[in-house]
Amino acid sequence: MANCPDEIGTPDLDQVDMTRVTMIGPAVEDRLLSAFECVKETVEEFTDSYYTSHQAREKIVQLSDVLRDDLQNMLILGQNLNCRDARSPTQDLETAIIKTLESLKVLKKQLLATAMAQASELFRQNDDEGLLKSLRVSGLAGDLTHVEELTVKFSEHQEQLEEVCKLFRHMASTDPLIITAEHNESFLHHLGPLILCAAHTLGLYPESKIARENLEVLSDAWESQINDLSILVKEVNDVCQGRGDKLVYLSLPRPGVSLI
Repeated sequence: MANCPDEIGTPDLDQVDMTRVTMIGPAVEDRLLSAFECVKETVEEFTDSYYTSHQAREKIVQLSDVLRDDLQNMLILGQNLNCRDARSPTQDLETAIIKTLESLKVLKKQLLATAMAQASELFRQNDDEGLLKSLRVSGLAGDLTHVEELTVKFSEHQEQLEEVCKLFRHMASTDPLIITAEHNESFLHHLGPLILCAAHTLGLYPESKIARENLEVLSDAWESQINDLSILVKEVNDVCQGRGDKLVYLSLPRPGVSLI
């Protein structure tokens, strides 16, 4: 398996673009094929996602196939020139390079649109505040049956949030954004069960001040993390759209509730 970076985009574009200078010898071909394997792995993360729409899934697969074909054509032309010890690309190779670059850009644009659609749907539903409030109210009422019902809904919501974090980690193209996406995914993954445990404990001991305050603290941490996720989504989108040339220090994880 290729040693893939977390993001898709600039490194792959640079490798294709550099073939104008390096031409396509065996070493360059290996690097390009390795980069394409990384792109395929990213594509599979999107197409395998339960939350990717059927239409988006079909479009991603189609664009991935186009990129594969364009890359194969570029490699064949490069191999032929390499056999003739050519030192500069022909017009055919130049055209193939341009087509491959364009195919990669279009695929990346579709992946970003897919990730944004999932994130937008989550933020539009705005389930976090309602779910946390219902867990607290049910716990204070000692209604364990309702707490259990809400546990299922909250777990499904958490899974979707983690999926969005993962997709945006693939789309991120700066180290701070990649770190933030990883931090968001890990934090939500570990915080969710703590919240559900706290709600269950409150349901068992609704008169307990400690149980109530524990759930409140964890809920506040969750809402803060969701806010950070919304910032991450905006920043990754801005960078991908060419509107984020500077490193955004808001993207770096902030100190919060310790889960260790």
